[in-house]
Amino acid sequence: MAAAAPLVTGAPTRQQLSNRSTAGQAAPYSEPVTNTEDAGPATARRMKPRPPAAVTLAFVLWLVLVGVAVLVVLAQLLAGVQTTGSAALVVALEAGILFLAVKMRAGARWARSLLTLLTILAVLSIGAMTARYGLSFWVAPSSVLKTLLPIGQLALQLVATVSMNTPKAAPHFRYKR
Repeated sequence: MAAAAPLVTGAPTRQQLSNRSTAGQAAPYSEPVTNTEDAGPATARRMKPRPPAAVTLAFVLWLVLVGVAVLVVLAQLLAGVQTTGSAALVVALEAGILFLAVKMRAGARWARSLLTLLTILAVLSIGAMTARYGLSFWVAPSSVLKTLLPIGQLALQLVATVSMNTPKAAPHFRYKR
């Protein structure tokens, strides 16, 4: 009588599988990858791509703009210049801008479009104030902060908008996310 082959119970061990693999080929079984440096092409496809530097710059600038606006509102509230209701409205609007900035960083084209529209409205607002009150409104010695803050915010907003609309940032917004 011939010797019976040993019965195999369970799946082969990792050692047995690694002995079967040849140089340059992966073993048929591998552990889940926890370190992204060891990630293969399948894992790389599942990972979210990093936004381009232009998108990251725009995101940081929008964060700065929201932070400055909230600080100004809090300072005005503490000084008694602004009411609680209007301060709450401004903070709610800034939270909406923060939401748009996060979505823009994630690659949402609609968020980029809305942030661009907000910048256009800001430019039109500054232009309307200048047309109505003249340049003396901006250069009045009454308050340097009154002059520099809106112009500084508009400059940052323009840089953020241009940055997120550059050709290098365009591929980030190509697909719906």
